[in-house]
Amino acid sequence: MDLTVVQGDTLLGVCGKYLEAKKNCHKLARINRLKNPDRIYAGQKLAIPISFLKGIPMEGRVTFIKGDAWTRENKSAEWAALHPGDHVREGNSLKTGAGSTIEITFEDGSSIFQNPDTALEYSTTRQGPLHLLRELFLLGGHTITRVKGATGKEQRFIIRTPSALASVRGTEFRLSIDGAETTRSEVMNGIMDVGAMGRDVAVRENEGTVVQKGLPPIAPRELLPPPQVILRPPFDTLPLNVGFTAISGATAYRVQLTRDRDGKDIVSEQTIEPESPFTINEIEDGAYYVRGMSIDDAGLAGMSSEPVPITVRVNPSPPLPVSPAEGAELRSDVVEMNWQTVQEAVGYHLQIATDRTFSKTVVDMAPGDARYAATVPEPGHYFYRIRSRAADGYEGAWSATRSFIVVPPPPVPSLEKPAVEGKEIRIRWHDLGAAYTYHCQVSRDSSFREVMVDRKTDGPELVIQKPEMPGTYYVRTSAIDSKGYEGNFSPPQSFEVESRFPYALLGFVPLGMLLLLLF
Repeated sequence: MDLTVVQGDTLLGVCGKYLEAKKNCHKLARINRLKNPDRIYAGQKLAIPISFLKGIPMEGRVTFIKGDAWTRENKSAEWAALHPGDHVREGNSLKTGAGSTIEITFEDGSSIFQNPDTALEYSTTRQGPLHLLRELFLLGGHTITRVKGATGKEQRFIIRTPSALASVRGTEFRLSIDGAETTRSEVMNGIMDVGAMGRDVAVRENEGTVVQKGLPPIAPRELLPPPQVILRPPFDTLPLNVGFTAISGATAYRVQLTRDRDGKDIVSEQTIEPESPFTINEIEDGAYYVRGMSIDDAGLAGMSSEPVPITVRVNPSPPLPVSPAEGAELRSDVVEMNWQTVQEAVGYHLQIATDRTFSKTVVDMAPGDARYAATVPEPGHYFYRIRSRAADGYEGAWSATRSFIVVPPPPVPSLEKPAVEGKEIRIRWHDLGAAYTYHCQVSRDSSFREVMVDRKTDGPELVIQKPEMPGTYYVRTSAIDSKGYEGNFSPPQSFEVESRFPYALLGFVPLGMLLLLLF
């Protein structure tokens, strides 16, 4: 920091007013090459290292937390859970658990966002009348820092890692350190000085550098542009799949699904191959945002794409069809449909069509429960699907499409007029071929309420004994296919059994007349 000397200032007076330790007064004189430390002049500029300045501790506050995060006052203290609104003081250490994030905001508006599995030590957080001083130590993980410019105050914002030191002159940057103690710095806005092993590099906006432990930082390189999100709505079934455009030079994408536009409330974060989709297997209904970053061969992540909003509603879930089973062969035009009940559903929507795209529906109904007797117009191949209906009228995704076949009944045999041959009745009908057997019935009434003969035969003929009782008799027959499915009966044919003449009575009439004459 440069301090302008005013009339009446002395070096000892300046040191007493601005320095944390008066012992640094001699160092200040050497830094400014004062030949006579007892004489300084109005208008003279004194360069004062910010680390020399006195100040009061500056507290941060937990302004966002998700999941599990802990703090401890010093290295010998026990870890305690963090809560929204808690204060973070100089000397505190903070760590986040798996799937957990926190944001610490300081009174000047600067903030530090800790991603999951990140440990950060707040070594120094102080402010004075002319300066702000913050020094942090990143032990592991990933942070996003946003530094607010302070009018009239000089800032010093330093983050150390086990392998590098980053001094910030910018307003937004990402810093991470992995298990191999490799530090990656990515500048979104402003400038960051990164140093290690006696070498410093200036990393400007949209640039990044990598520092491996024991090596100097690599030359800053330009960060890759972000991929664009490719959406394929509606998002009403699981898993969800989101695609991204190709970015030349990208070895991977870092993708986030968040509940908020700012990207703090992270629901899922994945590193995927560029050609692979971002897949979500489980998620609650609601509004979300998707964004992606390109990662180059050095592991540096570029700028984030604009957050793209998506609305997910997978409930009520699709019902699971139970019957008819896939490919079932049915013998009736009345089809008993049923499916598993969905808890969130107040009703269902059933469609039956003659094509898989359901452009030719023959049944389109809204049953109130999980069963329905549907009538199809004719035998044939059909497809059906069901979806659930919520209380607000929203209908979820369709179930898997299943098919069934309504098999036409066997043809009706053409029945000939029965032939009365002496003591036998010969019944014949048209032969339908070896694939069919037959069912023949004989009754005294045309409605066949009382069946006298009920037989099944392999051939197109049946011979029965002529009935004793005279009168009209009715015959009908049906065909049975190889699977045992019986068709409709033929229209009935009839035959007559006549009364027999009582020839035995002829011998008794002359005998009776003779007896009358004799007596």
